[in-house]
Amino acid sequence: MALQDLTPHQLSRYRPKKRVVLLDGHFSLLSKFSEIEDVPLSTFQGISPLAIFLLKDDPSEISNRLSQRDGEVHKEKLISALQDHEITRANFVSTTLKIPLVIVEPKNSFEVSFKALLPYLV
Repeated sequence: MALQDLTPHQLSRYRPKKRVVLLDGHFSLLSKFSEIEDVPLSTFQGISPLAIFLLKDDPSEISNRLSQRDGEVHKEKLISALQDHEITRANFVSTTLKIPLVIVEPKNSFEVSFKALLPYLV
């Protein structure tokens, strides 16, 4: 089941008391026609996240990983446009829900990324 398909009720079954749940998902997706579509704001409102951690990478690296996973060649230009759109969408969700947005990049050290995440784990 994809993040965007979860209802708040379904998510509540997985949310243990006094524990943090990390969800891996997207703010925008590609349609079957390679058009960028936003995950509805209501999805994030239902999840009620405490913070957003957005993973950002070089589009060529993303394209390579997707090609290995899917066996298809993905155009870097499209991957770059999708990532840019997701960053914009994550900023919108962050602002609307009044929660922090932390952008994590592979070039950052693990220590820097972990320090950004730590306040939400305790």
